[in-house]
Amino acid sequence: MGADFTGADIRGCNFSRAMLIDACFERARTGQTRRQRVIFLLLAIGVALVVADAISRLIFGALGQTPGATF
Repeated sequence: MGADFTGADIRGCNFSRAMLIDACFERARTGQTRRQRVIFLLLAIGVALVVADAISRLIFGALGQTPGATF
């Protein structure tokens, strides 16, 4: 109770189940750390590539062709 986080860098902290009654977060830095943002971005790019590949396979399959097939 009454914790003072004034000006603290609390990015990436997990306050679940914390009793923060009367806590002060004035000018505290919050949000995600740079590392967390980079990891999220890399995961998002990976998912986007997998989805794009699946969609292209569906489209080419519907056309009766497979990617990379030669005529």
